[in-house]
Amino acid sequence: MSVGSTTSSQPTTTALPPPSFPSPSRQKELGEMWERAVQCIRVPLQDCGGGEEVEDVFIQGLEYIQGRREAMKEWPEILREGVWYMITAWNSMGATQPAHINQAANELLHSRLSEVFPSKASPRILEAYGTDDTEAWREDGFAVHVSTSTIQDQSHASEEEVILGLGREFGQVALYRLEWVSDAGGEGKEVRGRMIQRVVACYEEMRGVESDIEVGRR
Repeated sequence: MSVGSTTSSQPTTTALPPPSFPSPSRQKELGEMWERAVQCIRVPLQDCGGGEEVEDVFIQGLEYIQGRREAMKEWPEILREGVWYMITAWNSMGATQPAHINQAANELLHSRLSEVFPSKASPRILEAYGTDDTEAWREDGFAVHVSTSTIQDQSHASEEEVILGLGREFGQVALYRLEWVSDAGGEGKEVRGRMIQRVVACYEEMRGVESDIEVGRR
């Protein structure tokens, strides 16, 4: 889910930087809040014979989850492939918008994502949303997949720049990046791994919100 949010009452596709950025201390506060947030990716179950059913995979930093054992349950295979970016069009530049404005902006974002990252052999765009522990707020959006083959050919940095550009286009100051990192098991040992979440700033001036943490499933 991307974070942050133009004060316009209509969705926009024009990348315009905000008139001012938060102070470093405010960026630190925002970064801590976004680091604690809960992400949900709606993973399709077709491969398990589930038809159009989905599994809601809730994600949060390990240090914020009560009961780390639960947090270590298995991740869906699709989320362990390549890199996932979570982005929204809600509440452009942090300005709270009416639901119908946010929904229209999100529909436009989905159209733009479908143009830039068309589906091939596997889903590249999944429904997702961000919230907090108490579900006092919710921002709908999408999880976008960058494949392992793309990473191996060294072009994933340019794809990240495209996604960050879309974040700016829809008034987002940062977004989330998820990547499964395998830990070498050694001879005769099981290969394990960790899911790493990074808050990535869409603007150079917002680097103070960035963070890297290990996350688990709630």
